[in-house]
Amino acid sequence: MNIYSERAIKWMKVLGYLPSDGINQFLGEMEHKYNQYIMDITKSDEMLIFEQLSKYTLDNQAQTKQQFEEQKIKTVSSYMNIEQYQKNEQVYRMIEIDNNRILSKCEFLNNSCNYKIEQLFYTDNDFYKQNYNGVQNSTKLDLLKRILYIYSLLHPNIGYISGMNYILAPIIKVIQKEADCYFCFELVMEKQKHLFLQPDNEKGLQAIMNRFDELINNQESQIFKHINQLGFVPSHFFVGLFITLFTSYLDIEIVIELWDNMLAQEYQDYQFKIILEMLRVLRDKILKSNINQFLELITLKNENQVNIIKSILNK
Repeated sequence: MNIYSERAIKWMKVLGYLPSDGINQFLGEMEHKYNQYIMDITKSDEMLIFEQLSKYTLDNQAQTKQQFEEQKIKTVSSYMNIEQYQKNEQVYRMIEIDNNRILSKCEFLNNSCNYKIEQLFYTDNDFYKQNYNGVQNSTKLDLLKRILYIYSLLHPNIGYISGMNYILAPIIKVIQKEADCYFCFELVMEKQKHLFLQPDNEKGLQAIMNRFDELINNQESQIFKHINQLGFVPSHFFVGLFITLFTSYLDIEIVIELWDNMLAQEYQDYQFKIILEMLRVLRDKILKSNINQFLELITLKNENQVNIIKSILNK
């Protein structure tokens, strides 16, 4: 257990991941289980396909896109069902595209990691041909992508949905060890998946937004009324926050401080509490604001908002 920080141990305990005893044996078993996932999912036919396509790409630099696609279909078909391959490839492509956006909030993901993480798909063949040098230095972003890909294949009823990467990022930052990150991510997603899967029904995102608007109306009716007069409802400005548990809005260090308290509570209730406190601090300014001023006031990327949230955390 000495490889984990105090915060990592706390998070794993409040998530219900660590047992009350036999911890070292448990962690070893979970690492073995996750390593088997890696072998089954990322050391499978897809990896063999990639290796053959990479050799074809490097040996045929002047190939046209059509030639490559023809070779790709031929190669894939000799190993597995082409439709299944394309489905898996599309999931991987979505994960890669989504993760290009996360680095501005989570620069630590550029740091190297202690795992060798292979590329699985030709999601950008031209880039590969121009940049391949035979060596890949794996980063924590690669680790994040691998966890998301494994999760999507092991949870086909959910798959990968934009925003999951933001939920995983703080877990990687704090817990670090890949196997434990994966299983803790599963536990967090168990509480969040209804927001991804049921956006419009009584259990999904719309229900969360309705609850939040009702809370503001009951406890800060003047603020609610003023925002309505501006042509909005409060919840519309915090949808991303509800889904990604603060990470898509705030710098990672502040997110981690918020998660210290949030993980042991009902996630949405805690988010409501933080946003409500922020709106109360800004009440006088909000009530005097026009549309543009209001939008500036409630933008969580604003430095003033960050300072307000820090002050709330320090209460």
